[in-house]
Amino acid sequence: MDNTKLNMKDRVDHEIIDELIFLNKKKENFLNKQIKLFLENTDDLIKKIQNSLLSNNRNEISNFAHSLKGASASMGAINLAKLCQCMEIVSEKN
Repeated sequence: MDNTKLNMKDRVDHEIIDELIFLNKKKENFLNKQIKLFLENTDDLIKKIQNSLLSNNRNEISNFAHSLKGASASMGAINLAKLCQCMEIVSEKN
C-alpha cells in the first residue's frame, strides 16, 4: 500500500467546507468570491515562494509559506496547509 496517498477525508476539512457553504447561503456569491480570491492569492504566493527559493531567502520563504498556510486552512485545503507548515519550519532552521 502506498502510504503517500491520502484519502479524501484527509485532504480537506469538511467542517470548513460546510461552513463556507453555509455562509454562501447567507450571502450570495460568497463562496465564488472566496474561491476566486484564494486562487488568485495562491498563484501569487506560489510565485513568490519560487522566487524566494531561487534567491535562497529563507525569511521570505517562511513568510510566504505562512501566508499560504493560513489561506489554505481557511479554505479547508488541509494538505496544502500542512505542506506550507513544513516549508515554514524547514526555512526557519539554520
